[in-house]
Amino acid sequence: MDVPQTSIPRPAPGSPRLERLVIAASSLITEVSLEGVLQRVVEIAAEVIGARYAAIGVLAPDGRLLESFTTHGIDAEQRALIGDLPRGHGILGLVIRSGKPIRLPDLTKHPDSYGFPPHHPPMQSFLGVPIVGKRGIFGNLYLTEKLGDEAFTDEDEHIAVLLAANDAETAWHRIRPSGRSPVMLGRLKALAAWRESEAQHKNIPRGRIMRDETLADVASHPPKHQADLTKVRGLSQAWKDNDIGKRLMKVLEKAEPLPASEMPDKPKRGAPLGKEGALVADLLKLLLKIRSREIDVAARLLTRSDEMEALAAGARKLPLLEGWRYEVFGRDALDLVEGKLAFAVKDGKLLMTHVDDVEAAEQPQAAE
Repeated sequence: MDVPQTSIPRPAPGSPRLERLVIAASSLITEVSLEGVLQRVVEIAAEVIGARYAAIGVLAPDGRLLESFTTHGIDAEQRALIGDLPRGHGILGLVIRSGKPIRLPDLTKHPDSYGFPPHHPPMQSFLGVPIVGKRGIFGNLYLTEKLGDEAFTDEDEHIAVLLAANDAETAWHRIRPSGRSPVMLGRLKALAAWRESEAQHKNIPRGRIMRDETLADVASHPPKHQADLTKVRGLSQAWKDNDIGKRLMKVLEKAEPLPASEMPDKPKRGAPLGKEGALVADLLKLLLKIRSREIDVAARLLTRSDEMEALAAGARKLPLLEGWRYEVFGRDALDLVEGKLAFAVKDGKLLMTHVDDVEAAEQPQAAE
């Protein structure tokens, strides 16, 4: 049985559910363990999407079965009665094998349904979303029993995909490098992916492994020998002969220059943006202030001043144009730069409006 593929309508930037997702996702910064992050993600998914049950399954190294299963909606007593956690058979395995989001109005009627063990709560509506990195699927987000409806919607699926977005190989985009050398950026990418792996393995925040500024410093000025790690600001004397220091040095040895296809856009040089570019950057900052106030989220969680200046200068490979930041702010920011969004004042309030909407509203008047 083929799973039907649909065109997924995306929630509007002002969507209350998308705003709740942004606020909830920003709370993940405070979690101090991988287990805590996984638990918060399933709680956020259930709350924002509207599901009685939610779970995240992390794949074993073979990529076929689940090695851990974090749940929401089932209490400890019920979990004990159910017994062994799922391993990835049935519908859960279908998501693993297909590598695509799957929505079912009644999972029990699907040919791949594996059935439920004794004491397991009944479940019908189902939404499964793979968590995919550049090296393949490494986990899945599952939701069952849609609240207030018989089945999960297209918008539910899109929000789940946004929430599941996480890739250690793109973690380096969050770090501000000191230059644009492909060799240095290649080291930065390799180090950031290594730090993500170390943090997940040790079940601690990435900043406890190494702070961003320290990571950037090592990428820019790589030590020749492990003993030289003691000269890096932010690293202790123990790094000169401990195992994590050895692993770091191996990462540096194997790091390859960043391919041209992955190089971040270089902002256009002017004075520095030129008068027009500086005005556009100011409008973007105004847009950011309005949007952050609307959804009650700190502006710094959405983007930075240098990102907006880069966008105004023509750059397009930017964090604010990816994932949930794009949905909440980036889409409108890009429309503003490309002349598709304008500001208007109504009843003393500053509003944003799309140029197409204004032109459509004026057409009947012109016809008269």
